[in-house]
Amino acid sequence: MRHRGQRIARGENRWLLRVPVGLDANGKRKYESTMFEGTTTEANQELRKMLRDHDTGSLVRKSNYTLAEYVEQWFKTKVNIAESTRIGYRRHLDLYIIPHLGHLKLHEITPLVLQSAINTLRTQVAPRTIEYAHTVLHQALQKAVKLGILVRNPTEEVELPPKVKRAFTILSPDQMVTLCESEKGKRLYPLWLLLLHTGLRPGEALALKWADLDGDTLRLQRTLARKEKGEYQVIEQKAKTDGSLRSVTLSKSVLEALKAHRTSQAAQILAGGVRYKREDFIFSARFGGFIDPNNVRNRWKTALKRAKLPTDVRLYDTRHSHATALLNTGKVNLAWVSARLGHSSVTVTESVYARVLPEAHREMADVMEQLQNEAQAKRAAQG
Repeated sequence: MRHRGQRIARGENRWLLRVPVGLDANGKRKYESTMFEGTTTEANQELRKMLRDHDTGSLVRKSNYTLAEYVEQWFKTKVNIAESTRIGYRRHLDLYIIPHLGHLKLHEITPLVLQSAINTLRTQVAPRTIEYAHTVLHQALQKAVKLGILVRNPTEEVELPPKVKRAFTILSPDQMVTLCESEKGKRLYPLWLLLLHTGLRPGEALALKWADLDGDTLRLQRTLARKEKGEYQVIEQKAKTDGSLRSVTLSKSVLEALKAHRTSQAAQILAGGVRYKREDFIFSARFGGFIDPNNVRNRWKTALKRAKLPTDVRLYDTRHSHATALLNTGKVNLAWVSARLGHSSVTVTESVYARVLPEAHREMADVMEQLQNEAQAKRAAQG
């Protein structure tokens, strides 16, 4: 072992372990080194492990970069992604990765260290948040592997918390009517009606401008995205997926509600005078600009209470309510609903709404049975 690795005493049960890894530009031998505390036997075992890792190409290399320094440089290279995705990456880096791991050198980010950070986060945030943060860190460190800064990606060897997919709640068609009748004449009635009749994401609806309305069709060209500090901004590009750049046809009742809303808004603009920010948003704050989504969510809860409906239905569940209502009619196919929602594929739609499809399938089976009975009756009548 002496000619391949070195164990150098640095005090009682404290050792410097070194493994040669080649020569530098001046022909001088280079080493990967680590300090180890333990008995002589344990130090020899650790040195043998380092030698095995060297032989298999998995010996961790020392790095001069801290994770925070490296991630900052990596983030600047992420130019071919949607702005809303960049904001999401930045937010998760700043909130969940850098505070826990940013001070460590890259070679110190071991699976054990990562697992400890993940276990800490499990007591603070939802599993989905941890999964997203892990995905961002995996991308960053995978680039480090490609650049030769790391030998392997430690994110591949950790255990994430089990996914807990929140079962969405919905309003039935009857409850939708109850809500809209209760809210008719109130300021956000047109928004509730639009969300329930179109299945738009709340961020898409709140970023709409009057210029997006062409006859009975809305062109979706932007969304609201949360910035690093929790504030929102308008993103003038693809909202979530390529399919999100879409058009949605409006029903007659929604068009009438928007027309009345525009008249009311015109009076609001006149009353606001020079203080009003004329940014053309369909749903604007008191003095113009878009409405803060947090305020809208609070008002949604208030609307549910007024209508005496379950208050565990989230604002985003208006989207699920719309899709579920359509699917349960048995009169529209999954591809139509997928396109209306702006999903990237029909598979996504099916995975989200799998639990409501059996009812739709039963109804379609009944329709098929009825068609067959009608055909048989017609044949019998013809003799």
